[in-house]
Amino acid sequence: MLTYTNGIFVWTIGCTIVSVNEEIITNTIINLYQNYPNPFNPTTTIHYDLKNSGFIDLKVYNVKGQLVETLVNRELKAGKHSAVWNTKGFSSGQYFYQISVNGKAVQIKKATCLK
Repeated sequence: MLTYTNGIFVWTIGCTIVSVNEEIITNTIINLYQNYPNPFNPTTTIHYDLKNSGFIDLKVYNVKGQLVETLVNRELKAGKHSAVWNTKGFSSGQYFYQISVNGKAVQIKKATCLK
């Protein structure tokens, strides 16, 4: 579940809680877009814009909060970027993708895989 209180985003999946200060979002990420298509089978594309260069992690989690795939884990320059997620070998269901910049969780979105 993702909630917003007093400038802080809090994401709770199972027992894992991630909180994010809104200032990090506005100063680092211009936008993390909803994956397209959604729902999808077997691939989907995740687009995001970076305001500044930084070390980017784009990870996918299942509803239990378990990491299922790392799509991006590298230094990127400012600009428009995208990653394709192929769910071959994954089951249908809800997944969450999270982008982190320089080790700080920034934004989270939900994706639905239908097989």
